[in-house]
Amino acid sequence: MRERIRATKEVSEPTGTLKEGRRRLPAKLQADWDSLLWMFASFALLYYTEFASTIIFSALINRLALWCSLSSALVSILCCAYAFKKVPHLSSANWQTEAPAAVITATISALLGGTSLIIAIWPVWGIYSTVIVSVLFMGFISTVSLLDLCRFL
Repeated sequence: MRERIRATKEVSEPTGTLKEGRRRLPAKLQADWDSLLWMFASFALLYYTEFASTIIFSALINRLALWCSLSSALVSILCCAYAFKKVPHLSSANWQTEAPAAVITATISALLGGTSLIIAIWPVWGIYSTVIVSVLFMGFISTVSLLDLCRFL
C-alpha cells in the first residue's frame, strides 16, 4: 500500500517549476522587446492609415506646415550628426558642455517639427494626429536604438 502511495506521489509531483519549463528569449531580444513592439505599431499605423500616400496626394494637408516639419527634422538630424562627430569619445552627459548649441538647436527644431507635423495632418485625421505622430516618433526612436545608427556617424 505504501509503495502505491509513494508511486502516486512521484507521478503527480511536477518535475520542475513553471519558470524552468519555459523557454527563455535571447537576452538581446528580451531587452529590446518594447522597441520591437513600437516598431510594429508604427509600421502597422503607416500601412493602415496610408500615411505616405495621404501626405503626398491629399489636398487637405497643410503644405506650409509640412515643409516646416521636414526642414525642422533635417536641422535636428544635422545637429545630432554634428554632436556625434564632434564629441565621439564623450558620453551623452558631456554634450551640453562640449556642444551646447547643437543640443539646444536639435531640441527646439524637433519640437517645432513635431508640432508642425501635427498641424499639417490635422485636417485629415483631426485629434488622432497627436496619436499618429507620437506612435511614429516612438517607432523611429526604437528603430534607431535597435539599428545602433550612431556607430555609422
